[in-house]
Amino acid sequence: MREIGKNTQFSSINQPVRNGRKKKLCNVINDIPDDAQRLVYARLWQAVKCRNKKEAISLLEKEAEELGEYGFVVQIAIEALVGKNCWTALMDIFDRVIGKPKIAADFSHHLPTDKNESPYIKGFFIP
Repeated sequence: MREIGKNTQFSSINQPVRNGRKKKLCNVINDIPDDAQRLVYARLWQAVKCRNKKEAISLLEKEAEELGEYGFVVQIAIEALVGKNCWTALMDIFDRVIGKPKIAADFSHHLPTDKNESPYIKGFFIP
């Protein structure tokens, strides 16, 4: 066991293939181009614009070089759109590309002004 331990210890001779620390996430994010979001959203929209499943599958079967930059995004989107949970995938893409709809709620309440009107609203008594 000692021989195995000595063989796996780090030393001046026994070093990992890749030296140094991993890149910080903030530095990796800085390497992302400024227009990447727009380009990815354009590719998602390209997947949604297919007229039918047949056209989507033919786009999916193209070679990676033919699809161009961010082609994998189109491939993943089409696989999700043609798959079992296609409606969920479509709604997720719409939420991402167009944005989620705003939900407006009316919180005003109605107090009875007429004495003949019922003081009960949805099971609660209004004094």
